[in-house]
Amino acid sequence: MRLLLLIFCMFSLSFAEVIQSVKVNNITYMSESLAKDIINIKSGEKLDYGKVDTAILALYKQGYFNDIYATFDNGVLQFFVKEKPAIASIELKGYGTQSEKETIYGQIGIKKGDTYDDIKLDKALETLKQMLEYKGYYGSVIEPSVVELSEGRAVAITLNVNRGDTIIIEKSYYEGATKLPKRKLESLSANKQRDFMGWLPGLNAGKLMLGEIELDSLRIQDSYMRNGFLDAQVSNPLLSVNMTNHKAQLYYNVSEGEQYKVSGISFVIDSEHKDEITEEELKKDLSAKIGEVFNIQNVRDDSQRIKLKVADLGYAYVAVNPDLKKNAEKQEVEVVFHIDFGKKVRINDVLITGNTRTGDRIIRREILIAPGDIYSLGKIQSSEIALKRIGYFENVRIDERRISEDSMDLVVNVTEGRTGELTFGIGYGSFYGLMVNASVNERNLFGSGFGASLYANVSFGGDFSFYNTSRTSFFTATQQAFNLSLTNPRILDSKWSLSMNLYYSRYLNYVYTQQSVGGGFTVGRLLLPTLRLNVGYDINKTDTFGFYNLYTGQAQPQYQKYYDSGNIDYTINNPNWDGKTNAGQTEDCTAVGSCSNTITNKEFLKYRTQGLWDRSYSGWDNAPIKSSITPSLVFDNTDDYYFPKNGNSTTLSLNIAGIGGDVYYTKLYAKTGFYFDISKWTKIDLIARYKAQGGYLFRYSPNHFLPLNDTFYMGGVGTIRGYSSYSITPLDIDGLRVGGDGIFTNSVELSYGLIPSAKMRVALYADYGILTYHGANGAANFKQYGTIYGNSSILARGAAGVAVEWVSPMGPIVIVIPMLWYGPTDPMGIGPSKIFSYGTANDIRASGGYLTNYPSFFEFTMGTRF
Repeated sequence: MRLLLLIFCMFSLSFAEVIQSVKVNNITYMSESLAKDIINIKSGEKLDYGKVDTAILALYKQGYFNDIYATFDNGVLQFFVKEKPAIASIELKGYGTQSEKETIYGQIGIKKGDTYDDIKLDKALETLKQMLEYKGYYGSVIEPSVVELSEGRAVAITLNVNRGDTIIIEKSYYEGATKLPKRKLESLSANKQRDFMGWLPGLNAGKLMLGEIELDSLRIQDSYMRNGFLDAQVSNPLLSVNMTNHKAQLYYNVSEGEQYKVSGISFVIDSEHKDEITEEELKKDLSAKIGEVFNIQNVRDDSQRIKLKVADLGYAYVAVNPDLKKNAEKQEVEVVFHIDFGKKVRINDVLITGNTRTGDRIIRREILIAPGDIYSLGKIQSSEIALKRIGYFENVRIDERRISEDSMDLVVNVTEGRTGELTFGIGYGSFYGLMVNASVNERNLFGSGFGASLYANVSFGGDFSFYNTSRTSFFTATQQAFNLSLTNPRILDSKWSLSMNLYYSRYLNYVYTQQSVGGGFTVGRLLLPTLRLNVGYDINKTDTFGFYNLYTGQAQPQYQKYYDSGNIDYTINNPNWDGKTNAGQTEDCTAVGSCSNTITNKEFLKYRTQGLWDRSYSGWDNAPIKSSITPSLVFDNTDDYYFPKNGNSTTLSLNIAGIGGDVYYTKLYAKTGFYFDISKWTKIDLIARYKAQGGYLFRYSPNHFLPLNDTFYMGGVGTIRGYSSYSITPLDIDGLRVGGDGIFTNSVELSYGLIPSAKMRVALYADYGILTYHGANGAANFKQYGTIYGNSSILARGAAGVAVEWVSPMGPIVIVIPMLWYGPTDPMGIGPSKIFSYGTANDIRASGGYLTNYPSFFEFTMGTRF
């Protein structure tokens, strides 16, 4: 530092000069008033050179300046500063993904906006080099480039990384280790022998982590203690490195000792608290078992279980200390847990931070413990999961802040997540095709906890237009949907909820067009933190018309019988017409046996069928009105909204139609999903899932009207991935699609965290399901559906493949790529079932059997919770 102080010689012996004003020049990093407070020299004071020197040092210690000097002239004391340049940008080149770079920027100690100096840069370079070595890269060279900007007032820093080589542990040796295999020995170690094909995800690449090697001896010893070897001793490591080929060998000396079994489990509790909890309650669910091989990890886990049980009684500061009483002669050990209860603790206050949008009360109503309550660790953990489950927050963490030995505060830390979308966009689904949609959807409206949705969607193309070449063009709308809904999940912060919706839809099915208008409301009650009871009412009017096979391009007026009564005459193209004789003329086949399959001289054939019902439900004026109530139970104790790792989500509902209207039936439906985080066993980010659903439709009489669209179908995401959506169905005696009166599907999935930071996973899945229907010889009898009449049959399908799951900025997306199928291989889907792959699937697709047995090679959907 260059310090220049101009000292003016004073010839007066009787007095020193008085400071009339103080000024600070060229300062931008802080205000002049703050600088004057640091200088601490006021107008009216006598000039004191020592005090000026102290002021210069105080300013310099702020870290913002390269140079400072002061002048005094005509009563004015002026300080002149030369500020350090600001860091305008910092860029890392030559190493790391964007996510890794963001982590590095946060740890190297300099960032955009900081002041720059060489000392800071040198520390950053040293930190970066240490981080690279921790990652296993040695001999890295980092060349900084510092470019001045704005006449030296700012700098742009570029860190050019020439990443060093990795040192690979080619072989590890454990002298004296005979009782445990090497894989178990090294299971906890940071440094271990490279696996065969170690470059594959999930396998060990053998990289040397020098910063961890001193701790590996303790990790190996811990591996022994997890397998009962309490007397095992492991030496410090000896590392031999060949810097020519960057290969290393690792050596340990091991004394294993004998393997111990658990001889007993006991507890030491002071007399004051002996009656708080019984020994039987403490022993319940412990991992350590008498007679089994001792495992130190079981003891650690059991200590936490015991702590949770005691903490749930209000003893927040309970201490559980395990002790081991060894009997070396018998190779047995007794585990003794010393439990220090401490004092019972009450909650002083619940503080909430990070909620920039969501109101405090919305968070508090999910918290199961309040100020004044006795402490409960279980309730705190359940509260944290409940806050994650509502889907409002990106991160949730509840911290405990000790106030005294008998009171504490709870601090709820949340990070607001994305809960709504305002979109106008284009998407694609393999079933309905190109989707043009606009929506306003908010699950946490203005931070109030209210949900609101206004949605409009029009779809074009998809499977229909791809396979049909006559009537349906790509720009024929396959779906129109409009929906307005409002939801209050907690009315007046109570346990009651209310939702209302109005909707209109018009969409093309495989063989008909359906148009619906309706609305409804649902009242719910939170029975438990994870259990809700809902009762909903819905009324709609649905018209089904335009019976036309969208795949083959042929009219199918035969379907009219499912919406009409009496005799129904219809005309179809003659498939055997010779193409020239009697063009435009029709052969009357209404009389039974009056037409044969060899008629070639008429273009059209007229047939007669019989309507199933006692009145017509065809046309908007006659369209059936369905009025129904639906009580349901919803259980959900999963730990995340989109990607649950643990827990169960189950819904049980009973749709009772016939509260007025024209449709009478009861539909029982249940859906469940179990989630298991198996990463603690596999050391890989894996989630196992099992999902199942089942339903059955009960009818009171075979004469009650039943809409085709109220039966069950399979195919697509949600049922059997690998078959076109809703394409799996039984056929009646005329080969018409009628659905089933019962359904059961289940799936097994194994999901791997492909890019966790981007919330992207990849899953292997296997689906299997059945439809039940009344009928015999492969032909469904629709009037008997859901009744006690007639025979019952089943139709089974299955598939397996790969799915990519991604919580994108537009919402959750699933891409499904089937690989194996199970089902009939004939076009009509009535033959024997077997497992087949792409070749056979392609043959089925080429044969044109689109109505009931059509494999798909690709599926895509949005909005699905995984």
